[in-house]
Amino acid sequence: MVSTTYFGNRARLWVGGNTVSVLRGLEVRFDWEVAELYGTDSIFRVDEAKHNLKIYIKVRYSKWDCIVTNDLGSLILRPSGATGAVEDTNTLYLTTAVISTTGTAGDVVTFNLTNLYFDKLPYPLPENDFIVRELEGYARGGYVTNV
Repeated sequence: MVSTTYFGNRARLWVGGNTVSVLRGLEVRFDWEVAELYGTDSIFRVDEAKHNLKIYIKVRYSKWDCIVTNDLGSLILRPSGATGAVEDTNTLYLTTAVISTTGTAGDVVTFNLTNLYFDKLPYPLPENDFIVRELEGYARGGYVTNV
Protein backbone atom coordinates (compact mmCIF):
# COMPACT_ATOMS: atom_id res chain seq x y z
CA MET A 1 0.00 0.00 0.00
CA VAL A 2 1.30 3.43 -0.95
CA SER A 3 0.30 6.32 1.29
CA THR A 4 -0.25 9.79 -0.08
CA THR A 5 -1.50 13.11 1.28
CA TYR A 6 -4.47 15.19 0.20
CA PHE A 7 -4.71 18.96 0.46
CA GLY A 8 -8.27 20.25 0.86
CA ASN A 9 -7.77 23.15 -1.53
CA ARG A 10 -7.40 20.68 -4.41
CA ALA A 11 -11.01 19.48 -4.06
CA ARG A 12 -13.56 20.13 -6.79
CA LEU A 13 -17.35 19.82 -6.59
CA TRP A 14 -20.03 19.39 -9.24
CA VAL A 15 -23.72 19.44 -8.30
CA GLY A 16 -26.18 18.39 -10.97
CA GLY A 17 -23.37 18.61 -13.52
CA ASN A 18 -22.55 22.25 -12.69
CA THR A 19 -19.27 23.28 -11.08
CA VAL A 20 -19.53 24.86 -7.63
CA SER A 21 -16.60 27.22 -7.43
CA VAL A 22 -14.59 29.08 -4.83
CA LEU A 23 -15.04 26.27 -2.34
CA ARG A 24 -14.52 27.42 1.24
CA GLY A 25 -14.96 24.02 2.87
CA LEU A 26 -16.42 20.64 2.06
CA GLU A 27 -17.32 17.63 4.20
CA VAL A 28 -18.81 14.26 3.30
CA ARG A 29 -19.72 11.87 6.08
CA PHE A 30 -21.27 8.40 5.99
CA ASP A 31 -23.43 8.04 9.13
CA TRP A 32 -25.51 5.10 10.30
CA GLU A 33 -27.21 4.05 13.47
CA VAL A 34 -25.98 1.03 15.39
CA ALA A 35 -28.18 -1.36 17.36
CA GLU A 36 -26.35 -3.05 20.22
CA LEU A 37 -27.48 -6.23 21.96
CA TYR A 38 -26.85 -6.77 25.67
CA GLY A 39 -28.15 -9.50 27.96
CA THR A 40 -28.91 -9.53 31.66
CA ASP A 41 -26.28 -12.19 32.34
CA SER A 42 -23.26 -10.08 31.25
CA ILE A 43 -22.05 -6.51 31.06
CA PHE A 44 -20.42 -7.19 27.69
CA ARG A 45 -22.03 -6.46 24.35
CA VAL A 46 -23.18 -9.64 22.61
CA ASP A 47 -23.80 -8.39 19.07
CA GLU A 48 -24.26 -5.28 16.98
CA ALA A 49 -25.73 -4.31 13.62
CA LYS A 50 -25.78 -1.10 11.62
CA HIS A 51 -28.89 0.34 9.95
CA ASN A 52 -30.33 3.60 8.57
CA LEU A 53 -27.45 4.97 6.52
CA LYS A 54 -27.40 8.74 5.98
CA ILE A 55 -24.78 10.31 3.74
CA TYR A 56 -24.21 13.86 4.92
CA ILE A 57 -22.65 16.65 2.87
CA LYS A 58 -21.77 20.18 3.93
CA VAL A 59 -20.39 22.65 1.43
CA ARG A 60 -19.35 26.28 1.79
CA TYR A 61 -18.85 28.30 -1.40
CA SER A 62 -18.50 31.92 -2.48
CA LYS A 63 -19.18 32.00 -6.21
CA TRP A 64 -22.27 30.99 -8.15
CA ASP A 65 -24.22 31.75 -11.32
CA CYS A 66 -26.39 34.80 -10.59
CA ILE A 67 -28.84 33.97 -13.39
CA VAL A 68 -31.86 32.75 -11.42
CA THR A 69 -32.65 29.87 -13.79
CA ASN A 70 -29.11 28.46 -13.35
CA ASP A 71 -28.73 29.03 -9.61
CA LEU A 72 -28.58 25.99 -7.34
CA GLY A 73 -30.42 27.95 -4.65
CA SER A 74 -33.32 28.67 -7.00
CA LEU A 75 -33.60 24.99 -7.88
CA ILE A 76 -33.79 24.12 -4.19
CA LEU A 77 -36.64 26.64 -3.80
CA ARG A 78 -38.51 25.46 -6.91
CA PRO A 79 -37.77 21.84 -7.92
CA SER A 80 -39.87 21.98 -11.10
CA GLY A 81 -37.67 24.72 -12.59
CA ALA A 82 -35.66 27.59 -11.16
CA THR A 83 -37.49 30.92 -11.27
CA GLY A 84 -36.49 32.48 -7.96
CA ALA A 85 -39.96 31.84 -6.50
CA VAL A 86 -40.74 29.35 -3.74
CA GLU A 87 -42.85 26.49 -5.06
CA ASP A 88 -45.81 25.23 -3.00
CA THR A 89 -44.84 21.57 -3.11
CA ASN A 90 -43.51 18.89 -0.81
CA THR A 91 -41.29 17.56 -3.61
CA LEU A 92 -37.59 17.94 -2.93
CA TYR A 93 -35.01 18.96 -5.51
CA LEU A 94 -32.97 15.75 -5.83
CA THR A 95 -29.63 15.97 -7.58
CA THR A 96 -26.23 14.33 -7.78
CA ALA A 97 -22.86 15.51 -6.53
CA VAL A 98 -19.36 14.53 -7.55
CA ILE A 99 -16.45 15.54 -5.36
CA SER A 100 -12.90 14.82 -6.41
CA THR A 101 -9.53 15.57 -4.90
CA THR A 102 -6.04 14.84 -6.15
CA GLY A 103 -3.32 13.49 -3.89
CA THR A 104 0.34 14.43 -3.98
CA ALA A 105 1.11 11.19 -5.86
CA GLY A 106 -1.34 12.17 -8.62
CA ASP A 107 -4.08 9.74 -7.63
CA VAL A 108 -7.67 11.00 -7.62
CA VAL A 109 -10.31 10.07 -5.04
CA THR A 110 -13.90 10.72 -6.08
CA PHE A 111 -17.08 10.71 -4.02
CA ASN A 112 -20.27 10.14 -6.04
CA LEU A 113 -23.50 11.05 -4.25
CA THR A 114 -26.96 10.30 -5.64
CA ASN A 115 -30.47 11.47 -4.76
CA LEU A 116 -29.00 14.39 -2.83
CA TYR A 117 -31.18 17.06 -1.25
CA PHE A 118 -30.33 20.19 0.70
CA ASP A 119 -32.60 20.97 3.66
CA LYS A 120 -31.69 24.64 4.20
CA LEU A 121 -30.96 27.60 1.95
CA PRO A 122 -29.26 30.43 3.85
CA TYR A 123 -28.49 33.80 2.27
CA PRO A 124 -25.99 35.42 4.65
CA LEU A 125 -25.05 39.05 4.06
CA PRO A 126 -22.03 39.70 6.28
CA GLU A 127 -20.68 43.17 6.83
CA ASN A 128 -17.26 43.86 5.26
CA ASP A 129 -16.87 40.38 3.85
CA PHE A 130 -17.75 38.22 0.86
CA ILE A 131 -20.94 36.17 0.92
CA VAL A 132 -20.30 32.52 1.74
CA ARG A 133 -23.21 30.15 1.24
CA GLU A 134 -23.28 27.07 3.42
CA LEU A 135 -25.46 24.20 2.30
CA GLU A 136 -26.08 20.99 4.20
CA GLY A 137 -27.86 17.97 2.83
CA TYR A 138 -28.23 14.23 2.63
CA ALA A 139 -27.77 11.73 -0.17
CA ARG A 140 -29.60 8.43 -0.50
CA GLY A 141 -26.73 6.64 -2.20
CA GLY A 142 -23.05 7.08 -2.65
CA TYR A 143 -19.76 5.43 -3.40
CA VAL A 144 -16.07 6.24 -3.41
CA THR A 145 -13.72 5.50 -6.32
CA ASN A 146 -10.07 6.16 -6.98
CA VAL A 147 -7.97 6.39 -10.12
